[in-house]
Parts: sequence; structure tokens; C-alpha cells
Amino acid sequence: MRKAFLLAFSMVLFGILGFSAIHTISETANIIGLLDKAVIELYENPSTGYLWHFDIFGSDIIEFQNKRVEPSSDSTAVGAPVKVIWLFKALKKGKATIIFRLYRPWEGKENAVDLKVFNIVIEETEEAPDERILEDCTSIVYLGDELTLNLEENPSTGYSWHLSNSNPEVLSLSEEIITKSGKMPGEPVIKEWKFKAINSGICLLSFQLRRNADEESIEERFIVIRVEKEKELTEIKELKKGSNTLNIGETVILSLEENASTGFTWHLSLSEEGIVKITSKTITTQAPPGVLGAPSMVSWTFKAVKPGKVTLTLKKYRSWEGEEAAVETLNYFISVK
Repeated sequence: MRKAFLLAFSMVLFGILGFSAIHTISETANIIGLLDKAVIELYENPSTGYLWHFDIFGSDIIEFQNKRVEPSSDSTAVGAPVKVIWLFKALKKGKATIIFRLYRPWEGKENAVDLKVFNIVIEETEEAPDERILEDCTSIVYLGDELTLNLEENPSTGYSWHLSNSNPEVLSLSEEIITKSGKMPGEPVIKEWKFKAINSGICLLSFQLRRNADEESIEERFIVIRVEKEKELTEIKELKKGSNTLNIGETVILSLEENASTGFTWHLSLSEEGIVKITSKTITTQAPPGVLGAPSMVSWTFKAVKPGKVTLTLKKYRSWEGEEAAVETLNYFISVK
């Protein structure tokens, strides 16, 4: 079983943080092969009544096959959590989204206490079929952050993007404008939404491309934003090359440069699951918005979860060529006490 490759879409969030720095958070998707099985692993605690429920957007692209429950090592204890594993089968090439919500069945999805979004791109690949573990596509921002989101639409077709915000008390919409108009009739335009993170919590932004009078959309985009309290930078240290020793609960950050315009991006894998947790991934531009071809800094934040040893392997390659064509490989070793 292997992790799916991650691909950045063209829908980008610009988070304006302190000191006027501009952070870009790309909408990402898990890339799997047409013959692969997609695997989603989540924890739930049946004793609380809160269970994970999912919806598939793109049911002609991917379908649910089965699920199984793996009790935790302390499953004999009352109220112990369990790991639930869902298996999905690719049906044809295309894009799909699976949204998981954690709620009590009798309270309904509108009272969900957590959300996970798994964007998926299914392609034909030359790799042997395998089970691919999907990564959650949630983006993390902080209280006070201002976000700008851009999407292209073409008014001449009658289709435009319509926004649905699941939690405006967490992420408030401050403006919706057209920032770039077509010079010629029939040319596309850029629609821009501006948000501000005003409370801690989680928010699902859903975008539907449809005509005003239509209920059915021809394209959908989903992005989950988790708003957290201000990051305490003093508690986060840089991950060193070679060996690193962490205490449980300690947080480290790893930053590497890449240039997505060349197709070469960093892909991360962990030798062991559950020892460290990836709490966030951000991509910071090193050029003003609109300047193409500039390098970016990609950063992962890790939190030590339980004792053990894990190797972080990063390979730089084009996703369509596969890891065997990697032009650079880096290893970081972490021991958690």
C-alpha cells in the first residue's frame, strides 16, 4: 500500500499573513492510476456516537467498494477509538471528490464536528496497480488571515461560479469581484473572492459552475479551510538533515524550494505511520502574484505523536514520470522519545 501522489490545481488561495508576506495554498488532489484502489483511513470513537459519513462527487468516476474496522491496541478499554478503512474503485479517468463528515447520525451532517476533503485525479499510469492511501486536502490558516481566491469563468457561455460557505462564522466573505475582464467578446474573466478568518473552526467552501437558472452544475470545486489560533513560532524548530530527536508533542518544520512551472515538485513519504503527524503543508511564493515561473518554498509542519523512529523521504520528480525518475532524493531521520 502506497500514498497517492499530490497534484496542485490552478485554484489558489493567497493568505496574507503578518509582515505583508504572501502565502499561496494550492487546491491539491491525490493522483491515482485507473487500476489502483483508493484507500482512506480515519479514526472514530463509536462510544461517543460520532461516526464518519461520506459523499462522493463524481460517482461516475469512482465508487465505494467496502470498509473495514481495525481496533486500536487498547481496544479492550471502554471508549477506545478505532481505525476505519474505506476502499474505493476507480471507474474511468477524470476528477472526483470524496467529502467525509464526522457527526452523530441522529443530529445530521449539518451538525458535523469535523470535515475531510479528498480530491482525486484518476489517470492512466504505467505503474503496477496498488492500493493508494489518500491524503486529506485541508488547508490550515490562522486567525486574522486574509484570503483571496481566484477562478476563471466565461460569461459568454452563461456559466458562472457560485459559492457556498458552510461556516461563515469562521471564514467571512468580504468581497466578490471580477478582477480581469476579457478584452474580446467570449474571452474568459477572473472572478475573485476575499475572505477573512474571524474565528477558530473548520469551513467547507463549495464552488459550482452553472447557469443561474440551473440547479445542476457542470463542474464543482471543494476546499476545506481549518482556522487555528495564531501559530507560536517559538515552539517550532527547523528539521535538520540527518538525525533529529523529538519529544512527544514537539513540532518541527521542513522547508524546501521547488518550481512547479518546470513540473518538478517534492513528494513526501514516511517509513512508518503514526509516529509523527503532518499538521500542515503550505507553498510560499517568492514573487508577486501573477508572475509565472518563479520558484516557491514548500513547507511541511510535523508534530511528534508517539515514541518510535521514522524516516522522511522526499523525492523531486514530475508526477507523470513517477518516483523512479526522481532527480533528487533527501532523507530525514526522526526519533521520538
